[in-house]
Amino acid sequence: MRAGFGTSSITPPLPCRLAGYARRQALSRQVAQPLRARSIVLDNGRARVGWVICDLLEVSRSLVADVRAAVEATGCVAGANVMVSATHTHAGPDLNGDWDDEKGSYRDAQAQYRAFLPHAVASSMVCAVEDLAPSVLAWAEEPVYGVGAGRRATTAGAQRASV
Repeated sequence: MRAGFGTSSITPPLPCRLAGYARRQALSRQVAQPLRARSIVLDNGRARVGWVICDLLEVSRSLVADVRAAVEATGCVAGANVMVSATHTHAGPDLNGDWDDEKGSYRDAQAQYRAFLPHAVASSMVCAVEDLAPSVLAWAEEPVYGVGAGRRATTAGAQRASV
């Protein structure tokens, strides 16, 4: 088994509207931390699969399709073998609402970012393929107390969960 890891920047241009802030009217005009796409690729010599996690609030079906097509176009992983997910950050760009404010319309910037995003995400997958190296996959189990319990539950009375 070989495994590789890759990352790429998916930080949007500024100003942009942040996702998950329904009441916020102002656009974001600075970057506190860059947004990333992080990928892992596994290859057993017969099949190659990839998983990419994006610093976004969510990933829509259309974005997943666009990312899979962009990855497939690179030739590094078959698009059908790519899983795409989000960290659910509220500090990422709104991909659905308008990037408008009292100072002007930024719809073109949003459209350009949406067109750029699948290729930037695919870039992290290419980096992961370039990083492929012999690996050993293993797992472990450890009891975790207090997970899934009510706030008033004590450690002794909490449910036991394995991770």
